[in-house]
Amino acid sequence: MGRMRRIFRIVAVAGAVLLLAAAGITGYAAYNLTSLIARNQDRILQRLGGALGRPVRVAAIKARFGLGLAIEIDALAIADDPAFSRDPFFTAAQTALDVRFIPLLHGKVKVHRLEFTQPVVRILRRSDGRLNLDTLGELVASETSPHRPRSAANAMGGIAGALARSVSIRALAIDDGTFYYRDAAVSGVPLQITHLSLEMDGLHTGSPFDVDLKAALFSEQPNFRIAGTMGPMLRQGMLEVAGCPLELKFRAGPVSIDSLRTLLAPGAFPVSLSMPAPLLVAGGVNGTLANLRVSAHSELSNYRVVYRTTSNAPATAPLVLNLSGKTAVLGGLRPMDPKPGWDLTATFSQFASRFEGAQLPAITDFNGQLHLTPARLELQPANFTFGSGKASLQASADSLSPLRADFTFTADSLQLSQIVPSRPPGEFVNALSVSGTARGDISTPILDARITSGRGLVERLAYNHLDVNANYDGNRISARPLAVDVFGGSVLANINALAIARAPFDASASVKHINVTELFRWLDVHSDAISGFLTADAHLSGAGTSWKEIQPGLRSNGRMFLSGGKLHGINIVAIALNRIAAAPVVSQLVSVAFRTSHQGLFADSNTDLSQAGMTFSLNGTRVSTNDLLVQAPEYQITGAGWFDFDKNIDMSGDIKLTLGLSAAIPVVVMGKYPALLVLPNIPKLAERTAVGVVSAPINIIKGGAGAVGGVLGGIRSILP
Repeated sequence: MGRMRRIFRIVAVAGAVLLLAAAGITGYAAYNLTSLIARNQDRILQRLGGALGRPVRVAAIKARFGLGLAIEIDALAIADDPAFSRDPFFTAAQTALDVRFIPLLHGKVKVHRLEFTQPVVRILRRSDGRLNLDTLGELVASETSPHRPRSAANAMGGIAGALARSVSIRALAIDDGTFYYRDAAVSGVPLQITHLSLEMDGLHTGSPFDVDLKAALFSEQPNFRIAGTMGPMLRQGMLEVAGCPLELKFRAGPVSIDSLRTLLAPGAFPVSLSMPAPLLVAGGVNGTLANLRVSAHSELSNYRVVYRTTSNAPATAPLVLNLSGKTAVLGGLRPMDPKPGWDLTATFSQFASRFEGAQLPAITDFNGQLHLTPARLELQPANFTFGSGKASLQASADSLSPLRADFTFTADSLQLSQIVPSRPPGEFVNALSVSGTARGDISTPILDARITSGRGLVERLAYNHLDVNANYDGNRISARPLAVDVFGGSVLANINALAIARAPFDASASVKHINVTELFRWLDVHSDAISGFLTADAHLSGAGTSWKEIQPGLRSNGRMFLSGGKLHGINIVAIALNRIAAAPVVSQLVSVAFRTSHQGLFADSNTDLSQAGMTFSLNGTRVSTNDLLVQAPEYQITGAGWFDFDKNIDMSGDIKLTLGLSAAIPVVVMGKYPALLVLPNIPKLAERTAVGVVSAPINIIKGGAGAVGGVLGGIRSILP
């Protein structure tokens, strides 16, 4: 037993001596390494700078001895390409390398742990699309592949390859880092990811290794985490970054969308729009670093979007939109391609939106998919309930700048008061289809669309078979053509207007077989004076959006034709003939025999307008014509003058009977309907009779000019 104790004592003493010797050797090596580094610091930095293709500077490099050997670098800074910025590309307050001592004695650098404290990485993109990453490691890349096109992926691969040939890193850590990205082609505040922490253990091995990354994404506090496994990165002793497999899970949130406001150009995100509630998104990433497969999902529950107009007083309640439903994103990313690509599909399930405190339609049961690639954005057919109707939407865009897109929207029925609260109840549009294209600048798009609707009621106007080819360009709207069935007939029009207050417009229109009674009722012309069916071709101009606004300044000209019409409550022909029958001298023109043979004409209380036509000009509410022509079975009327929408008339013309009189009877019609004054022009009639134009009794013809004078004296007897 004593012998065994002596053996253990000797071994213990020997071990202690060896430990002291190793500690002394290690301490001496550390001391000499620090001294060596101090003497060769400039040379080390030059070699590192040459590998990176950028100047490198530090405040100090020193060795520290503990359980192992640590190399500490204070205030590391890697310069940027001067063509991009004078600020550093990379900085770190402190960089620590835990190096295995024994391999270092043999000239091999095996880093157990590499840690960066408060690193800042600045990625810049010029307007021509080049990144400041593209020129990293140019010397290394030119030596290995002198003719290979430079890219950020190639640059990083060259640096990683150079490090892999000389340095082995077991673990990588980042503490409180910042990632900064600015694109010169995009206005707004640069993207920043802060409070970045990273743990990668088992990095430089031929086996998978663990990854745990945390960061603050659009937040002051860490709210993003991604963790899982990556690797192996070594294949047959070679570092293969792009092909590195990964299997990661992530969770983002809470993220406030309000923080995105800073990323956009001033005015690009309405200052009155706010989305204060945070979002939570979870998902996974797998595949390789060169070809990622991404899946993400989020569930909204009463997510609120708050909108305030600039006119809102502080006490005025804002408009609040509630969103709910499930969303998911699935697809692939190729971040290391020369032109990074993606192929993503966003799915919306049972999605809904509803406005609080506003009579606006709720969108419910929205189900659809949005497909995105670098060259195309496509909303595949999505079905949803819009207000009280079923609707669908499909759209695609080949470019957003400039905008090149097409779309199709359909709805079985829309209640307009649900969409625009100011519209009166009861207005509707059924069997609606809107399909067209959008182009130009996304903020001021040019829209071309074909709009069809089976039937509807708008502005008290009931219509059928609406078909419009519409264009919107800036503040100009056109419909070329607009076809619709209204008032029992049809309208075909070409319209141009400005989308401003009291919008001016001009239009050409062709109407066929319009029911005049229904037209007047819609125009609020409270009169049953005229009935029939109107056909017309006209050009119109004016300003306003309602008939009350349009009417005073309305201008029009064209030709109109009335069929099956009547002037109700007054028989102009009968009144004129009765006046003649009561007049001295010419009374024999309307004999008892004539009145007997035309009893129907005298008994009718209306003026027959079986066929009536004229060219016209309209100024405000007054319609003027010089060629009125009315044809009825028993007479023909020609005339000139004016009438207005207030039922005032001032017309003169001729009545020519089909039987009984061989020439026209001149008449004057004036006054306000229905109290119209109808006067035969007795002097003109007498002149025509005197010269034999009108067949008359022989005593009138013999009287000649004297008879005309006698008639002038008798006119008073026929005035009312």
